[in-house]
Amino acid sequence: MADAVRSFFVENLLQIISENVKLIAGTKGQLELLVEEVKTLNAFLDEAAKTQSDNKLWKQFIKDIRITVYKAEDIIDKFLVQAKLHADKNFVKRGFDYNYAGAVKELGEQVGIVLQKVKKLREDNKQAFQPTPVSAR
Repeated sequence: MADAVRSFFVENLLQIISENVKLIAGTKGQLELLVEEVKTLNAFLDEAAKTQSDNKLWKQFIKDIRITVYKAEDIIDKFLVQAKLHADKNFVKRGFDYNYAGAVKELGEQVGIVLQKVKKLREDNKQAFQPTPVSAR
C-alpha cells in the first residue's frame, strides 16, 4: 500500500514539474521576444526624440509606444523577481511552488497582451517604422 501511495505521489509530482517546465519554457520564449521588441521600440523612441513635430497624431503615437514600453518593462521586471524568488528555494520547495506557476502563467498572459499591442502598433503605423534614408553629403 505504501508503495502504491509513493508511486502515485511521484507520478503526480513529475507531472506537475513537467507542466511547470512547459509553462515556464513557453513564457520564457515569449518574454525573450518581448525583450527584443522593447529594445527595438526604445531605439525608435531615441530616433523620434531627435525629431520635432507639432502633429498631435505623431505625439499620441509616441505616447502609446512609451506606455507600451513601460508596461513591457514592468512585466519583465516582475518575471525576473519571480524567477529569483523561485531560484532561491531548494529543489523540493520549487517542485511544490504553486504560486510560482500561477504567477508565471499570469505574466505569460500579460506578455501576450503586450506583444499583441506591439504588433498592432507596428501594423497600424508601418510607415513610421520604416528606416529614414541618410542624406548623401
